[in-house]
Amino acid sequence: MDRNEEIEERISFLYKKATTCKKINWNQGVAYLQEMNALMKTSRVIYSAEYWTRLPVFLQSAGRFDEAMEEFERLLQEVEPRINKEMGHCTPTAIRYFCHVNVERIYDKMRMVCKRQKLTEETNKYAKLSEQEMRTVLRLKKVVEKQEEKRLEKFRNRKE
Repeated sequence: MDRNEEIEERISFLYKKATTCKKINWNQGVAYLQEMNALMKTSRVIYSAEYWTRLPVFLQSAGRFDEAMEEFERLLQEVEPRINKEMGHCTPTAIRYFCHVNVERIYDKMRMVCKRQKLTEETNKYAKLSEQEMRTVLRLKKVVEKQEEKRLEKFRNRKE
C-alpha cells in the first residue's frame, strides 16, 4: 500500500469514528475531524464541501459555536486556492463554477448552524448568501455545459 492509499484509509477511518461520536462525545468527534481535515489537505483526492464542513458542524454541536464560525470563515478563505489546486486542469469558468458550488454549500451549512443557535438575523444572512451563490452556480453550470459540449464536438470532429 502506498502513502496515498494509507492517507485515504485513515481519512475514511476518521470520518467513520467521528460519526460514532455523535451525541456521545462531540469533542472526540471534533478531534477526529481535525485530524481528518489536516490529512485531506495532503491528499490527492478531491473532497466535497460536505467533508470540509463536517468539522465546523461538529464544533457547533459540541457547544463551540464561535470556533465553528471561525472554521467556516477559514474554509471560505481556502476555497479558491483549494479548487485551483484540485481543478487546475479545468477551464477558468469551470474552476469558478466549482468555487461557487463550494461557497454555496459552506454558506448553507453556516445558515444551518446559526439556525440551530436560534440566531435569526445570521440565519437569514447566510440563507441569502447561499441563495445568491446558487444563482451564480446555476448560471455558470449552463456556461460550463456549453463549453463542454463544444469541446466534445471538436473531439468528435477530429475522430472522423
